[in-house]
This record gives sequence, C-alpha cells and structure tokens, in this order.
Amino acid sequence: MWRHAALPFKGKRKRKTLEQKRAVVLEPEERKKVSLISQLNAIRNQKAAARREQRARQKASQAKKAEAVEAWEERKKRYVGLGKAEQRVAKKQRRDD
Repeated sequence: MWRHAALPFKGKRKRKTLEQKRAVVLEPEERKKVSLISQLNAIRNQKAAARREQRARQKASQAKKAEAVEAWEERKKRYVGLGKAEQRVAKKQRRDD
C-alpha cells in the first residue's frame, strides 16, 4: 500500500483553473495600493529582521554576562574554601602551641 509516504496526496499537482490562468490588469489606483502594501511589508520585514538581530545580540551579551557571573561564583567558592582551610590550620596551630 502507501506505507512509504505519510501523506499520499502530498506530491499531487493541482491544476490551475481558468480564473487563475487569466492575466489580471490592475487599474492605476489598484496598482498604487498594491505597491504601497508591498512597500509597507518590506519595511515591516526589515524592522523584524533588525529586531531579530538585536535580540540575538542581547542574548549573546546576556549569556556572556551569565558566564562571567558563574565563573565569579566558582572563584568565590574556591576562595572561601581556601580561607576556611587557612583558618582551620591557624586554629590547629594555636591549639598545638
């Protein structure tokens, strides 16, 4: 049967109707409207692309800051551990004296 294809009608081509085949000649006013809409869409797409780029830069910056904070926390834990070890050694030496 059709086991190799999940959707059996996926590759089926649809025929264009007569209405779809006809060339549409736009009135000058309609052409202006269509061009204005396409220009507005182009502006919107450019703004969206700029927003995506800005968001990507912000994410990278935040990741970098988070990595720096994480590295600081690790160093802080290490320094605290070293300080406590030094205190133990000093306390032990005071007891021994």
